[in-house]
Amino acid sequence: MHEKLRILCVDDDAAGLMIRTMLLERFGYQVIPASTGERALGILAGEAIDLAILDDCLGSMTGTDLAERMKKQQPDLRIILLSGPMEISEGLENIDRFLLKGEGPQRLAALVRLLTRDKRDHAA
Repeated sequence: MHEKLRILCVDDDAAGLMIRTMLLERFGYQVIPASTGERALGILAGEAIDLAILDDCLGSMTGTDLAERMKKQQPDLRIILLSGPMEISEGLENIDRFLLKGEGPQRLAALVRLLTRDKRDHAA
């Protein structure tokens, strides 16, 4: 039996975070939710994470700011940024994939599979 891949999901909107967490768990991933960028950085410092999914609007920082700080901690971390069409930030160089809110759960699942393919192959 192989371990589930671990996804750090960051969103300051409690409903969005809960829905995304339940959805990803249904797809078979272990999800660690965080409601702030600071909390996410603390989790990343202490736990093995395979992928991070960040909302772009996090209150105290943007998703791209958080991605930059996360890549300094773990340069090989794969990151998906979620944003509304009018919220696109600068600083996308630390983002592996961009997903517009509203693209749907199947698109999110496809991006997660794409970005974790090499990790799944090694875990099997």
